[in-house]
Amino acid sequence: MLEKLFGQKKQKAEQEQEVKQESQKVKTAFYWATSCGGCEEAILDVREKLFDVLDKIDILFWPVAVDTKYSDVEALEDKLLDAVFINGGISNIEQKEVVKLLRKKAKAVIAFGSCAHMGGIPGLRNLYSIEDGLERVYFTTPSTYNPERALPSEKSELPGGGEVTLPPLLPNVLPLEEVISVDFYVPGCPPLPETILKALEVLLSGDIPEDNVLGAESKSLCNFCDRNQSKPENLSVERYYRVHEKAIPPDKCLLAEGVICLGPVTRGGCGEKCINVNMPCRGCYGPLPDIDDMGLRFLSNIASITCAGEESTDESKMRDAIATIKDPVGTFYRFSYPDSSINKLVRRR
Repeated sequence: MLEKLFGQKKQKAEQEQEVKQESQKVKTAFYWATSCGGCEEAILDVREKLFDVLDKIDILFWPVAVDTKYSDVEALEDKLLDAVFINGGISNIEQKEVVKLLRKKAKAVIAFGSCAHMGGIPGLRNLYSIEDGLERVYFTTPSTYNPERALPSEKSELPGGGEVTLPPLLPNVLPLEEVISVDFYVPGCPPLPETILKALEVLLSGDIPEDNVLGAESKSLCNFCDRNQSKPENLSVERYYRVHEKAIPPDKCLLAEGVICLGPVTRGGCGEKCINVNMPCRGCYGPLPDIDDMGLRFLSNIASITCAGEESTDESKMRDAIATIKDPVGTFYRFSYPDSSINKLVRRR
């Protein structure tokens, strides 16, 4: 009898302890807006170290992995969630409504990855109208076969009855911070496992840094690049190349060889993954702390190094050199066009 009584008390104590531990966990949510899905996969790339983190957090909403509904989020108390990670730019009405709801329920919102941070590659859609974008995607790409010229519609009737609805597109893809207030940023396309772990450690520790970009460096990628030693003090570029047009020695600065590399204006912290396989930086870790528009800053750099030698003062020669830059918007603003001064000005008009 006593054994049974003590057993019940022990079981109750264990249950109470378990409830206490659960209540002490950091309550989180994850949401995927307009992106490729790489940020979701990046979380899994943390691998076995993810289990250490999962012991400390309680995921209340994660549509890609957990069967939860918007109504579940609506039922939560305001500010119940300690941290919400949102990846992807905002490109339709549904995403806009969901992130506003998550902002209401969260103490802190983290823009996770380049698309949430700056608009990302999907943000290059802002160069075109919605109509022109749909025309290109559904009718004129080399791999598209669409003789009926069918387009997705906001409402479609199903053959067996019922209907399917799609949220209307916004005129432009927006960085997260243009829709809701953002507390922290975790950069990268996608963020590296090391970056994710650093960011999670900071958030779990409660020691909030002054720099609200988590897991990245405040110095440029060039500061961490071994090739930087080969860059001449007085750099002059007479012609620009795409990566397939010129063989670059693995110890040579890509920019000095005429291959456009955004390392001088991009935060370090990525481990120089692209550089180490002879590919130039395209800026996915975002601008340095003192830069508002990384594309404009880099254009300034280009202007200062193009035909910069004393004997290269011929204006036509400079024009010819600049003309060798292919796809300038996609090169200078691959990840940041929606966040650029140029696109913001166009949208205001």
